[in-house]
Amino acid sequence: MRYRLFFIICIVWGVEANAQLSINEIQSANHNTISDEDGDYEDWIELYNNSSVPVNIGDWFLSDNDSDPTMWSLPDTSIPAKGFLLVWASGKDRKKGHLHTNFRISSEGEPILLTSPEGITFSRISPAKLLPDQSFGRTPDGGQRLETFHTATPGASNLVSGTPPLLVSLMFDQPQGFQSEAFFVNIISNRTANIHYTLDGSEPTPESPIFEESIAVTSLEGTPNVYADVPSGHRSRFWKKPMGEVPKIRVIRARPFINNHAVGPEIHGSFWTGHHNPVDIDIPIVSFIVHPDHFFNYEEGIYVPGIDYDSMDVPNSWRRGRQTEKPANFSYFDEGGKLALQQNIGVRINGGGTRNTGQKSLRMYARNEYGTNTFDYPFFAERSNQQYRRLLLNTTQGDYSFSLFKDELTTNIVKPLDMEYQAFRPVLVFLNGEYWALHFLKERRDQHYIAALIDDEPENINLLYRNNVTSHGSNAHYLTFLNKLQSMDAGDPGILEMMEKYVDVDNYIDYHVVQIFLANYDWPHNNIDWWQTNAPKSRWRWIFYDLDASFRKYDLDNLTPYFRAHDPDQDRPEWSYLTMRKLMANPQFRKRFHDRFYQLMQGILSTENLLFEIEKIREQVEPYVDDYVYRWRIPSSVTEWKENVRSLETFARLRPHEIHRILKRNMSKPFNMYPNPGEDIIHLQWATHPGVDVDVHIYDMSGRTMAIPVNKEGFADAAALSLNVADLQSGMYVIRVRMGQFYFNDKWVKS
Repeated sequence: MRYRLFFIICIVWGVEANAQLSINEIQSANHNTISDEDGDYEDWIELYNNSSVPVNIGDWFLSDNDSDPTMWSLPDTSIPAKGFLLVWASGKDRKKGHLHTNFRISSEGEPILLTSPEGITFSRISPAKLLPDQSFGRTPDGGQRLETFHTATPGASNLVSGTPPLLVSLMFDQPQGFQSEAFFVNIISNRTANIHYTLDGSEPTPESPIFEESIAVTSLEGTPNVYADVPSGHRSRFWKKPMGEVPKIRVIRARPFINNHAVGPEIHGSFWTGHHNPVDIDIPIVSFIVHPDHFFNYEEGIYVPGIDYDSMDVPNSWRRGRQTEKPANFSYFDEGGKLALQQNIGVRINGGGTRNTGQKSLRMYARNEYGTNTFDYPFFAERSNQQYRRLLLNTTQGDYSFSLFKDELTTNIVKPLDMEYQAFRPVLVFLNGEYWALHFLKERRDQHYIAALIDDEPENINLLYRNNVTSHGSNAHYLTFLNKLQSMDAGDPGILEMMEKYVDVDNYIDYHVVQIFLANYDWPHNNIDWWQTNAPKSRWRWIFYDLDASFRKYDLDNLTPYFRAHDPDQDRPEWSYLTMRKLMANPQFRKRFHDRFYQLMQGILSTENLLFEIEKIREQVEPYVDDYVYRWRIPSSVTEWKENVRSLETFARLRPHEIHRILKRNMSKPFNMYPNPGEDIIHLQWATHPGVDVDVHIYDMSGRTMAIPVNKEGFADAAALSLNVADLQSGMYVIRVRMGQFYFNDKWVKS
């Protein structure tokens, strides 16, 4: 009887202890409160044990969905008496060490549930919309009263300084964007509160000015530069001070406060008049508003050389990772100067060598913690999707030749091909109201980009880069292909058939032809990405991007390395040539590659088409070059820019003949002639681009024309011709075939 009573007491004691478990505090917009072990500022949930004994919570559950209370199970762990347990609501799904759920908390508010192994929900916090770095929880700890806390206390007792949830909303009484005449802006509130505002991009605080009268939007001519004069490059060749005062627009940040506590979200506004209006421009304007310290502070700023350069000779702008991401406000105005999209985002520096330059590329993230996890706007006319997870604002200073548009030029050239590329459009950028000049808004290459293109889920995408390194998903399927390829004899006619099962060969060949022809010096050891999906028959395809280092050396021989053994003195790693070198040793692949090369040189890679594309994008960019030169002084003048564009035209004229010479040295002629020797009929077969003229001449060995030239106009991809040479005497002859601008000779014997 005594043991039975003791057993009953233990059960009751355990139930009572469990009953005192509660969700004590949550945070759904963690911007600067606390970071996890990865340095990420994730959502979090704090559990509290209000009993006098430790409680094991193994097999308990957390969820953000009333209809699925057992969404994520807690591991075998205990919460001390009167103690706390912090669980990250990050979506990372970790149960060893630091705990991470498989879900995140919406900043718009959603329920959070704690459920026992028996399926009983012991604690629930109702949806609460929180401002950045606010938390929502119980006072006192484990109590029934729920409050909003301006100072979060993860893993510690809640402070009795919360305020009942109160949301004051603000709005401007004028539409953002351009107006033809000077005007005034008022800030309107739905409740009584002190409205604090700033005009320099910094966050409003109780110490900021109080809005009391209208803010004038007039011409800001005569206003000194602030951010434009901050050196954003660490050497004179990377950054030069603007020639003078840069154009400016009025930016406003405002927030409501009561008793020095923020009681509503910020609003951001960009307004201008007198310049960059619909008469002056026909491309969109982007306004970035960001706390100046995030970009320009000596220790914290990611847009300056800063402390890292002085201490390690590597600028702050080379910092990478989520911990470098800064909150910002992004506004996109259409060609008429009207606001098309505005939202809070995260921003990082993007790219490689351009991190050194004065004008940098920015990577933009849409996340729930900033308000929404997508950019919902059809930025690019050629795309059907209207949602983007990430975007780029690309600098033009990656263009080695400073034409300001080389990467975009090459993208336009390959658009007719079946190849993934980054859609783009030119925009003018203002940063905290100061002119940052021409950029290109682009898609960012990642699993979300591919998924949007093919209407699939990001988790189904396998994305690789450089030496078969996994960016997302798995590289197992591609490594299987490589192993099979290396195990086969180079002359095996089955190589191409095997390859077709793993690789989209047409895409692979087109990608390599274009890269080689355009003389991309920063490739193939770099700037190489390829992808497939987890679907059973999905094949690998290559993404065309970042050709800033192309269109320079018209005589660059970047084809011959695929036909010779490794040269230890070459400046490219051996892995970057291995696969193509093996394939080029296969006659079937080599002929297919060679024939396609000549097709493209008579189509999108012809001098005529290259000059057309250069002129088309030159006309688009030229109206903004003068302001660009004034702002960045790179190139040093519009005259220098025009010379740079002419160098692209020179490449377009000279490269086809140079690559023709290189092809002839390394590969066979692009036509077949049979039988040889023959008698009365010669059969010719070739591959050429549609619409290209072909003619054939026959000469004896002394150079005399022996037959009337045969001309065929506008052949399709595969073309054939039969010549009756019954009248020719026995002997040796030279057959000359002209395909477009290229000539090929071969000897033929009449028996």
